[in-house]
Amino acid sequence: MIYRKHFFNYAKTALVFFLLILISTFIHLGLFTSYQNNQALLTNLYSLISPAQLEFLNITDLSFTNIFYYYALYFNFGQILYLLLAITLAVKTMKSDSIYTKIFITKPINKRSYLKRKIALALLCLFATNILMFLILLIYFSFWNLEHVFITILLLTLASMAAELTIYALVLGISAFLNKTNVIALLVALILIFFIILSVIYQITDLKILAYLDPLCYFNLIDIISERNLELDYLASMVIITTFGINLALCEYERDYLGGENV
Repeated sequence: MIYRKHFFNYAKTALVFFLLILISTFIHLGLFTSYQNNQALLTNLYSLISPAQLEFLNITDLSFTNIFYYYALYFNFGQILYLLLAITLAVKTMKSDSIYTKIFITKPINKRSYLKRKIALALLCLFATNILMFLILLIYFSFWNLEHVFITILLLTLASMAAELTIYALVLGISAFLNKTNVIALLVALILIFFIILSVIYQITDLKILAYLDPLCYFNLIDIISERNLELDYLASMVIITTFGINLALCEYERDYLGGENV
């Protein structure tokens, strides 16, 4: 019963973000035809933007003639929604236990196992959101005369999920040490802003070490679309951050929540 309540709580959050992502995605895609009809204006604007800005915004000379490259533009905004979903689920995973205190007392359960199951449920909702968007986009892009639709959408989805999982684990570990929701919200907002600023610096300086520290820099969407290949240079960084964040949360949760080995 308790896990069912957690699952429905996470599922409702995932559904809200799924609808936001779905609506914003198709509002963006719906403007593609309009942009195609204004090629001259776009060409002039394109010439005024510096190469660094073009790379940061995922803009190429194909951005308004090829729907795949145009979709990459969406991630300048859309990726934030995916990351906010991961962040919200991480905070909910750590901070939804006070209402279940009586259940802990009357039905003792191991705290580490309990948190592991909550993490699994939260990640299930996160992955389900990505899978649903993958299927919807696969159907949508199948109507266009494009090559390698399946593998391109799959790789874009995997790249997004990698960043989401890393952010989820990082926020999970941090929020395990904080009790006040407003403090968590402020810290998470600062972390997200920090990663965005770091990604801008990376695009300007091309300093490789920054890419290992920032999930937003793990993958280049334009390269994924053009080469249909995921660079796995940052896999070790993702694994380390994710493993560290989840284990940090498990250790702190077991030590701090409600006292004792079992609750």
